[in-house]
Amino acid sequence: MEEETLEKIITQCFNVKKFPLNDKGMYEGYWQEIGYDRKWFDPESTYWWVEDLVIDTLKKEKVFGDRPILSTRHLIGKDRGSLGAVFKGPISKIDLWMPGYGFAEIKYTADGQRDYWGYDLDNRAITNICSIRNLEFNMKHPLWKNNKLFLIVVHAPDPGDTVSISVIDLDDQFDFTEDSNDKPLFHPSQEHVCVSVDEENCLARFDEVPYRTYHKRCYEEE
Repeated sequence: MEEETLEKIITQCFNVKKFPLNDKGMYEGYWQEIGYDRKWFDPESTYWWVEDLVIDTLKKEKVFGDRPILSTRHLIGKDRGSLGAVFKGPISKIDLWMPGYGFAEIKYTADGQRDYWGYDLDNRAITNICSIRNLEFNMKHPLWKNNKLFLIVVHAPDPGDTVSISVIDLDDQFDFTEDSNDKPLFHPSQEHVCVSVDEENCLARFDEVPYRTYHKRCYEEE
């Protein structure tokens, strides 16, 4: 997709919200309207450092080629229907958007046993990921059609200053349509889904990735 076309679509479809780093190189907390309520989010609860680490790694390693990778925390859908239901700024239902190609949800865990046990998505995460499919039915532009779905798990297999990043193609591992018996079902009615994150089941896997410089964007470190 040409950069000019993408910028035009973003301008037409979204309000863009920026969250710059302060003079200490850290994110600030923010207030967020949630329904009829207003909630304060502190930097530690955002996990934006994880999103930043993932985006930079994906771009550096060209996991998705030269496609643009956008953080949905900056995008708020102008309409109150499909886009507004998915793109809600920092409380968007999914974390990354590769326009015209796919969406990705990012999860972080310090549990070092994920390669053995897999990663369990709860019903909320399952429902949010599945909601992306509604865009294909409600939006006419081909930009919203046939998007792939990815799960990216940042996990710590060993103590220290590095993490592993597992990029999983959910369409490759699961069936979303109930039309196939070859793959397990991924459906919003399920309470949890266990996703294998070991290297054999990954689209891409990166180990011993330094994370401290990113971690400091959300946490005061001694």
